[in-house]
Amino acid sequence: MPSALVAALSAPIRDVRSMVGPGWPGGAGEPVTLLAGVRDALTGVSASVGGAASDIAGVWRGAGADGATAFTASVVAATDALTAHADRLGHAARDAGTAVADARARLDAIVAGFEARAAALEPHLDDPGVAEELVAEARRSLREAIAVVEDLRARLDARAAEVTAPSGAPAPTSPAGFSAPSLPSMGSGSGGGPGSGGGLSDLGSAAGPGVAALAS
Repeated sequence: MPSALVAALSAPIRDVRSMVGPGWPGGAGEPVTLLAGVRDALTGVSASVGGAASDIAGVWRGAGADGATAFTASVVAATDALTAHADRLGHAARDAGTAVADARARLDAIVAGFEARAAALEPHLDDPGVAEELVAEARRSLREAIAVVEDLRARLDARAAEVTAPSGAPAPTSPAGFSAPSLPSMGSGSGGGPGSGGGLSDLGSAAGPGVAALAS
């Protein structure tokens, strides 16, 4: 269980992590499973209609037969197109689930890593430079978490563009940007790392009002 200070500092990172859900639920209601069922059903329809067309050709001649054959051929073509689209949707859904699971695991690792490092630094807050180092760790971990969410959005947007773009049209490659939360200022020092100024006051601003009392 992280201390109140560590929990306050990790709260923004956890907030970013909360933007990523757990992914698809398991079981028969999973989109990948449902879409696979749709694809298989359409494949069966196409095969049945194609078989009927062959039967017609064997027993029926004339203009009527030609019209029926053309109609069944158009049905087969339309069904095959739907089958291919269902297959693309299934692949996209599977890739989306994998991307979300990967992002969730990376965010979990970022939170756990920061909290472990913060817990190791906390007993030494009175030592010179430790407060600044803790703030820098919090900011670095927050930036890493934001980068993970941005990467996930890029992957999901690209996949969505692939399945919604008209056939033959190139999919857009520039996804919508992720609006990142502002990071607290490191103070008036010239650098951005530990020792650049701010100390416990920056620690307070990074962790919120509950930690700001440390700076007083």
